[in-house]
Amino acid sequence: MFTEKDLFRADSLFISGQYEEAAALFAAGARENNTRASFNYAYCLQYGFGVPQDVARAVRIYEYLQNEEEGDAAWINVDGKTTLYDGMTGEPFAQRVVVGVIYMLKLH
Repeated sequence: MFTEKDLFRADSLFISGQYEEAAALFAAGARENNTRASFNYAYCLQYGFGVPQDVARAVRIYEYLQNEEEGDAAWINVDGKTTLYDGMTGEPFAQRVVVGVIYMLKLH
């Protein structure tokens, strides 16, 4: 059974550059319908991290996650944007925003 501990381990492996092991764990979670593991596995497929690059398969997984009515995939939108809410008031911000991970390189 795929647990949150497995997801945390897979994330840690991915961050440390051990892409093959991370992708294998994400795939195991995806087989058990873990939404976050499925999303991360699709990301690995999209960019070829630890698995052969397969953009078409990644898109199918993203579309499947987008079409799910339950689970924690409801925030995933086709345009990559989501509604953010003000933490103080609970009111939604006027415009939807792009969500994702940013990678920065510091140049000296």
